Amino acid sequence: MKGGNLDLDACAALERDLIERPWRATFNAAAWWRYFVLSVAATLAGSGALFFVFTERWSYVVKDVLTGKQSLLGWTATGFWPQVLPALWVVFIFVLVMRLRDQYFRGTQGTGIPQVMASLDLPADSAVRRKMLSGRILVGKVLLLFLVIIGGVTVGREGPSVHVAACIFFLAMRWATFPRNLVERGLIVSGGAAGIAAAFNTPIAAIIFAIEEVSRSFIKKDAAVMGVIVAIASIVCVIVLGEYYFYGHIPAEFDTLWDWWVIFPIAAVGGLAGGLFALAVLHGSMWIDRLNRRSPWRVAFGLGITVAFLGLISGGLSYGSGFLEAHAILHQTETMPWYYAVTKAAASGVALISGVPGGLFDPSLAVGAGLGQLTAELLQIDNVVPLVMAFMVAYFAGVVQSPITAFVIVVEMTGAHAMVLPLCVTGMIAYGCSRLVCQQGLYVSLSKLFLGDMEAEQAREDRDAQEKSADQVSRQ
Repeated sequence: MKGGNLDLDACAALERDLIERPWRATFNAAAWWRYFVLSVAATLAGSGALFFVFTERWSYVVKDVLTGKQSLLGWTATGFWPQVLPALWVVFIFVLVMRLRDQYFRGTQGTGIPQVMASLDLPADSAVRRKMLSGRILVGKVLLLFLVIIGGVTVGREGPSVHVAACIFFLAMRWATFPRNLVERGLIVSGGAAGIAAAFNTPIAAIIFAIEEVSRSFIKKDAAVMGVIVAIASIVCVIVLGEYYFYGHIPAEFDTLWDWWVIFPIAAVGGLAGGLFALAVLHGSMWIDRLNRRSPWRVAFGLGITVAFLGLISGGLSYGSGFLEAHAILHQTETMPWYYAVTKAAASGVALISGVPGGLFDPSLAVGAGLGQLTAELLQIDNVVPLVMAFMVAYFAGVVQSPITAFVIVVEMTGAHAMVLPLCVTGMIAYGCSRLVCQQGLYVSLSKLFLGDMEAEQAREDRDAQEKSADQVSRQ
């Protein structure tokens, strides 16, 4: 970049050199500097995801203090305070984050995945793309997600990890010249894959998701770079956290082929439920956005109070990403109440329509786990875990309409390789059922809304700048 603008001619020249003079273009000094910048960016992307991992762990400590399970400086919450303090805390965080976002960090709203997708629909040197993936957005996304997670809001961290990583790789273009194919899409898509991979230690699912949903296409010449970036980002987390399965190793499998019958109704119900949830989030987001433009304080307080109310009636189970509950269900160490999935889904929906930074992977998988456990109880099925996994895949595939990602990520998160085929079937059926009620994927719809807003905002800024310039000329 020169002065914030990409030198696309230099990028195109490098792309030609790599074809016409591959040895020279691959091993000269500029190439080694390019590899170094790429490695640093991938390391930073992994470090960003790692920071969010530790933020979520810190949120458990905050929750324990607020609920009286842990003391702070000798003080322990007692009486009615263990119920009230988390509710007051989440309302305060909700209002704080929404106002900070609107005042200082416009463009950081939502999961981050639609924002990355929207940036790919723009020219590489577009002013709107630069605004979507700027340093201000990077700082704002990290800061606001930190507050949201510490506040106990029902969000995941994968979407923001994607957005943060995409920003890092976009900014890396300032420091080195890359081939045009990487500048236009490859680096941003690869950064998104690195964010998912580092967040969950699921490199295969991350690459699939980047192709299936973020890019919505496969460009073969970007594949090697994407693989290297994903590997480096994942290694950063593995060095610190060790090699691990996200939910722990769960060697689940159906006892016989006859037991597979359960995946068909589960796939249909989970897919329809996920599709209806996505549809509600889409329409709710548009409605809240209109209200927020008129009465931002009231909207922020109203949404915060709603999340607090859900926390109170669920006994605190609706707070947080849902990882702990899903982990407990999969390892059969705890049985969730019948209302768990409903309140968790409602709290996740409120967080999503509010536009506070935060993802939906974790909460959606937790909702699926809750529905799976409840279904196993109702049907009196003893082999619970395979059914739970099937519902996780079905609901998640219904929400995001990325069926391949859905079953691969659950297999990678659990190491349940015997479940590959039944979960694959579940994901495909759920996807088809979701499409019956929600014609377009949630991320695609949200990316179009976000792109329209950003282009309108840029047009207003350009118009204001022209009027100001014209006014200065007339005064002279």
